[in-house]
Amino acid sequence: MKNCAKFMLCLSIILQLSSVAAYAEDSTKFEGSTFFDEDTCKKGAKSPDCVLSFNLSGASAKILYEGMRVKAVVEECIGGHTKDDGNGLRCYKDDAGAYSCDFGYAFAKKKFTYSKVDC
Repeated sequence: MKNCAKFMLCLSIILQLSSVAAYAEDSTKFEGSTFFDEDTCKKGAKSPDCVLSFNLSGASAKILYEGMRVKAVVEECIGGHTKDDGNGLRCYKDDAGAYSCDFGYAFAKKKFTYSKVDC
């Protein structure tokens, strides 16, 4: 139940930040998308292995990437570098300087996990 509460709190914060961003002078635009994995979510969020994937890009992803306290490693798949916090958050910086991050939420396990984002 704690992880579900954390998930709802995180979503609430993200939504609040994205709505407040229009009013804050020093804010960054929140860019991203979500999707259900087609293979594991055939019955929606109630599927036992279903993961809702989140993908962030742009300035928000750059802030996460630069703030992560792990070493970046070469990522041949995207042609750049990746950081992985070991808890489901992965962020990337490609050779062109674009940033993206992804993570997932596993409803049945009630916890954050790796997304189903594929290179």
